[in-house]
Amino acid sequence: MVLVLLFVFFIGVSTSCAADANTSKSVEKPSKLTQSQILGASKTIKSHVIKNKKLPNSVTIGGYKYSMEEYMYFSSVTINYKYNNKKSDVTVKYAVKSPTTPTGTKISGKLTKKQYTTYATNAYKYIKNNNRVPNFVNTKIGKMQFQTFIYSNSKILAWSQNNKGKLPSSLAMNIAKTNSINKNIPNFPGNTISSNTTPSQKTLTLNQVLDASKRVKDYSEKNSVLPSSVTISGNNYKMNDFLYLMSKAIIYKNSGKTSSIPVLSVKEPVSPSGNNKLGKIQKAEYVSLANSVISSIDSNKQAPNYIKTNLGNLQYQSTVYVFSRIASYIYTNKAMPSYVEVNVTSSSKINGGGSTDSTNTPTSTLLGSDSRGTVELLGAYGNTKSSKKIAYIIGIHPLENAVHTALFNSLVSKSSSLNYCYYVYRITVKQDANDYSKGRMNGQTLARDFILPHIKKNSYGLVVDIHANQGTVGGNYEKTNFIFAPKNNGASKTIAENIINKIGGLCYYYPASQTSPPYLTGPLVDAGINTIIYETYMYESNETTYNLIKQLIDVVDNYNFSSGSGGSGNTSGATVSLAQITDAAKRVENYVLANGVLPNYVEIEGKTYNMPDFLYLLSAAIVNINKGSTGSIKSISVKAASSPVGDSMAGNLNKADFVDVATRVYNYVLNNGQAPNYATSPLGRIQFQYLVYEFSKILEFVNSNNRLPNYVTLNIKTSNELSGGNSGSSTPTGELTQYLKGTKNCQVNDVSIQALAKKLTQGLSSDLDKATAIFDYVRDKITYKYYTNSWDNTGAKGVIAKGWGNCVDQTHLLIALLRATGIPARYVNGKATFNSGTIGHTWAEVYIAGKWITADTTHSNNKLGIVTNWKNPTIYGKYAEITF
Repeated sequence: MVLVLLFVFFIGVSTSCAADANTSKSVEKPSKLTQSQILGASKTIKSHVIKNKKLPNSVTIGGYKYSMEEYMYFSSVTINYKYNNKKSDVTVKYAVKSPTTPTGTKISGKLTKKQYTTYATNAYKYIKNNNRVPNFVNTKIGKMQFQTFIYSNSKILAWSQNNKGKLPSSLAMNIAKTNSINKNIPNFPGNTISSNTTPSQKTLTLNQVLDASKRVKDYSEKNSVLPSSVTISGNNYKMNDFLYLMSKAIIYKNSGKTSSIPVLSVKEPVSPSGNNKLGKIQKAEYVSLANSVISSIDSNKQAPNYIKTNLGNLQYQSTVYVFSRIASYIYTNKAMPSYVEVNVTSSSKINGGGSTDSTNTPTSTLLGSDSRGTVELLGAYGNTKSSKKIAYIIGIHPLENAVHTALFNSLVSKSSSLNYCYYVYRITVKQDANDYSKGRMNGQTLARDFILPHIKKNSYGLVVDIHANQGTVGGNYEKTNFIFAPKNNGASKTIAENIINKIGGLCYYYPASQTSPPYLTGPLVDAGINTIIYETYMYESNETTYNLIKQLIDVVDNYNFSSGSGGSGNTSGATVSLAQITDAAKRVENYVLANGVLPNYVEIEGKTYNMPDFLYLLSAAIVNINKGSTGSIKSISVKAASSPVGDSMAGNLNKADFVDVATRVYNYVLNNGQAPNYATSPLGRIQFQYLVYEFSKILEFVNSNNRLPNYVTLNIKTSNELSGGNSGSSTPTGELTQYLKGTKNCQVNDVSIQALAKKLTQGLSSDLDKATAIFDYVRDKITYKYYTNSWDNTGAKGVIAKGWGNCVDQTHLLIALLRATGIPARYVNGKATFNSGTIGHTWAEVYIAGKWITADTTHSNNKLGIVTNWKNPTIYGKYAEITF
């Protein structure tokens, strides 16, 4: 069954009729309406629109008039109820405000029942939390202006009334943006269009603010957290707005002023923080502080992160609470207090803290800082002796601050009772923090530059990235509260789904459009690190945000990571074919060549095997092949090596020797259930990590040649990053010199190269900023052309003259400009899989902050450190110079 909405209104049709859909009489406001009543009202509204080409100003139900804004709320709830087979009456929400600036686009296409129900659900949640209808609702078929959305609801529910309460299976719509329904705004007493989101009341009396302050104080002391808002004369004021009102009230009372206090729309603070001690603030100081808050908000239209006091920096939440105590005292005693006792610190529960014992005092480590902002590592929290470490990430998108604060506050408050050990990576964006697009990009690149390499060097059982979204009301997500795994990674998805099963109100939803994963969480799952992204609804109440976050923390803290989570526990006993093992070995070898470390795990047929488990499969496969057997192998659960150690060595192990090593490793694991720290060989002790790598090389050869190799070449340095697993050392400074020199095709000292490098990096200070500017120039200004090797052996200098080049010549120019700037860079040659197939390819690696970063300028979507146009590289070598 398809419900069709076709708006074909003709020019010249009169729209002057302003009569209400029904007349009404004065009756007592009902608290609830039956679904049947709402269906009847929907039919009335639908008929009115068909006749008058616009919405009515109100609709009468049971003798009482309801505005279209109120109807949008309870009709959306009704659609949700019917979709979920809920028969109960619908609670009425009165005095819903009009949208600020209604807007929309042409609506054309079809919505499924599930889709239009999702949009209705998001709409009523937005109204419930903001006491205002949205300007529009984002849908798959366009941005639906609020009038059109109301009419759509009426069509759905009018159809439902005529079909025994069922919902239509789909909704087809064709509504022009300029349709008369969108040109006429319903006019109902009390509902007016406002230019901002501040409650429509422009002023409040001093007594109203003081009375509300007492309620804020009482709520905070009872619940150890600020309320999300306080109601005054039917209007809800968020704490950022209310801080301004309280500051004004304190100043008014101090000066004897009795006039009304102006209402101001105030943005939330970007990143609340503080470091105050306990003590007293005298009257003269708190009056001065109130004045400073007013001045700051008047200038910035934003609540401060903290205020400076004689006790230290008082965090935003503490400031609201302390001011509420001052104002509450004034309300009760009709006089100013001579001082206020500050009984909270940044670690108090009002800010999300709580007591911690002296053996579990977290520290803050600065991982990075530049013009974009700062990145800190906070912790450890919880059971610092636990071997299971979990990382939370907050602050990547600065305008999602509410959920970031909730996570940090809740984790700290629970610290003393947690089972696992926790760290928090916190980004504080300073540059363009309030600009939606620029602020997000700054946070994402900070995460890429400072958090990504740090996490890769540490052994986390799980990484959780915390975000908030706008759903379909101002956003493009069909769901509002969900968890998903980057790239739908199998092991991470299993964890996400298991967590979701224990938290009501969450679902697994993989957004079609994503911004941050390519910078951080995508590379993390590529590195074999279990990673999930948690999303909550930006417009939900503060209480809901905290409630869900606390549940998330509890479920993660009680999660069994040894079962069904990508560890060995869920793979023991699985049968793995030789072909599957050799294929996985090839992927492990390629990963090590590309990243310099082992992955945490390898995926085989949807199951994930950690490296100790995989070492058993590798050794068993080599033993079997040597015996002439190509049968499958049953996996077992293997504990990690207790303390891997080994020797530096260079040379060949012949077939008999490496088979002997594999046999002894196989027997050791079978007998002990644990990976060895090393295995002896004629060349020396081969450390655990190199056993995995060298065995993978052997089986990759088997994968290509269907036989064991005659020998395997080992070139091991104990200083290599691989020797440390996921924690490695930087390339020694002495070894970098070769990556700064000029060569035949990399003319570092050429005048044109030097001049261009200087021009591109002028005014930039960090190596990252310089490298990014150079990378972006080559990617955007040098046209890609396909040919083999170098075009004319004029190298980097020739590319500048021509303005085009293939992968080899573009890499010549990129490396020459980087080296001319003093940044080490090297060539990488190999083959990779493109959409067109697997072909030879050359790209660069840039040395920044102690790490080699991939740089491929041949595709417009590539970024420094991010490759989008190829995968599965086979690396032949990394060089200071190439001559072809």
